[in-house]
Amino acid sequence: MLPIEYPYRPKATMMWLCLAVFGIGLPFFVLALFKGYAINLHGLYVEPRIAIYIHAVLAAFMGTGLLFSIDGLYSAYARKDKILLSFKTLSIPRKKKNLEIPLTVIENISELKVKRQEFLTIRYDGGRRMSLDASLFADQFTYEQFRGSLKRHLFDARQKSRRIAS
Repeated sequence: MLPIEYPYRPKATMMWLCLAVFGIGLPFFVLALFKGYAINLHGLYVEPRIAIYIHAVLAAFMGTGLLFSIDGLYSAYARKDKILLSFKTLSIPRKKKNLEIPLTVIENISELKVKRQEFLTIRYDGGRRMSLDASLFADQFTYEQFRGSLKRHLFDARQKSRRIAS
């Protein structure tokens, strides 16, 4: 039965949407930057010599968003990240290598809901914490299954440590 694996990676459709938005926006702002266009928006006029700075900031923002979108697409297709839950440890994927957290050092699990986003925060080892985004799981059912399994395993690990201590 254990270890249990849960896929944990970005959704490809959202990354394609971000790639399209930033990919279209970047050339627009770079062109505006090099042509020296003024900004005239609903009566707000910004001269070309000042608008260059605004276009440069927006082009940098779009370029950064494009790079993050490409990285997200790579994560969605090439990487096969999984959260592993075993009797003794919780393994969470990171960029370079997995973070291994022994179940005995996990102090608290809390949930945070912001509009439609859900985050599961795991506090461990004297105040360190790791947040998991529910949208990176395959679906809502998988997230809830992981959360329930983690809570059960934590309860079992605490019961075992209390039996050993007494």
